[in-house]
Amino acid sequence: MTKKNPNILLVVIDSLRSDRITSQEYAKIPNIRKLIKEGTMFSQVISTSDVTGTCLGSLFSGVYPFETGITQTNIETSKMGFFKNLKKNNYKLFATIPKYTWFEKIIKDFDDYFMFDHTKWKEEETILGQLGNKALEFFKKNTKTEPWFHYLHLVDIHGTGSLVKVPEQFNSEEWGKSKYDQLLSATDSWLKLIFEQISLEDTLVIITSDHGEYVESDFDLRDMPNFYKAMRKLKKKFPQLTFLGEKFFLFVLNTNEKIKTRNIDIEKEKKFIPRGYTKYLFDDVIKIPLIITGLNTPNQMEIKNLVRQIDIYPTIARLANIEIDEKIHGRDIFSSIENNENEIPAYIEVGSIKPKTPGKTIGIRTSSYKYFRNRIEKNKDVFLFDLEKDPKEQNNISLDQPKIISKYEEILEKILKNSKDFSGEKISDEEKMIEEELRKMGYL
Repeated sequence: MTKKNPNILLVVIDSLRSDRITSQEYAKIPNIRKLIKEGTMFSQVISTSDVTGTCLGSLFSGVYPFETGITQTNIETSKMGFFKNLKKNNYKLFATIPKYTWFEKIIKDFDDYFMFDHTKWKEEETILGQLGNKALEFFKKNTKTEPWFHYLHLVDIHGTGSLVKVPEQFNSEEWGKSKYDQLLSATDSWLKLIFEQISLEDTLVIITSDHGEYVESDFDLRDMPNFYKAMRKLKKKFPQLTFLGEKFFLFVLNTNEKIKTRNIDIEKEKKFIPRGYTKYLFDDVIKIPLIITGLNTPNQMEIKNLVRQIDIYPTIARLANIEIDEKIHGRDIFSSIENNENEIPAYIEVGSIKPKTPGKTIGIRTSSYKYFRNRIEKNKDVFLFDLEKDPKEQNNISLDQPKIISKYEEILEKILKNSKDFSGEKISDEEKMIEEELRKMGYL
């Protein structure tokens, strides 16, 4: 007798850091925590990159970007086997997604979708407003035909909430000290309405993120009265940098004198680092949450093993009784733990907004160390952190540990053995359009 395929709800909360789930000192998220108690939480999940397109490409293909070519501007849906295999198993595919070409492209073969323009929320509403009500009704309507798969991508906290106004009822420190955490609390309250529509007996629920974020938790721009004046001057002189937003200009202003004196405390400056444009790959942006609940998943379990973002697809497939035909880099998390398989280092890279131009940094992360360096020149911008002794990544020990550097470089080169170079390929009109769209929207 063939096993029944369960319904699947995949919730991707854009820019959600792992520490917001593993710690209770930030946002109030009782509805997400309820699912944690009823399922399994993975506390050491590493995303492939620090930008959405590259990360989702890894999530939906189970393959690293150096083989698929999927980036923030290049969408290769033919290489995203996740959706194809769902279709083969007679799933009805639905999505609730933000209005961007990248998302429109990946769900082109879905049965139906609801698209929202969250850029209009800046002074109007969040997912708690009218669009949230419409999204909820869309979800309810499409849970009648089984088995169904629903991809829900929420963006309220993206960019530390820079595109969204905090709802009045959540705009206080009771719900979090930062705007980021207040919006996460608001998002959790809306998700309760979604969770009430499903039964965990026949539905597999996955909550994760594309990447993390550098969060300004204890800083207020009002403490810098000359900031906006300086920012206006920089924008006038370098208008092409405007789309990077306040954080970029603040980073430049705040580090200028420190760069001259070589006196930079990287940990304190993290809050000012924009994703996707630097040489850094701190855990703030690549350590993401993963919660799996429903069906027969273990209750109240926390798994601290290193998990790669490319492992999520094969794990869902196994739990949902779906066979994977194509060759992938990822593996089923539960099976690897049950079989006591060795840890596999996670490949990581800085993302890029420019078509056919890879990010400047690559590296690997294990449970013990993180190593990253310049993509082209392996002896440039080298970083090594001892994650057991230095979990906040404050001390770069690369100069003190040449043997570890050599060992990790060997591992990195082995991972990249079959990598492909997409930089010489012609840039398509679609990629140009997406690049311009991202610039206008400040999506990165």
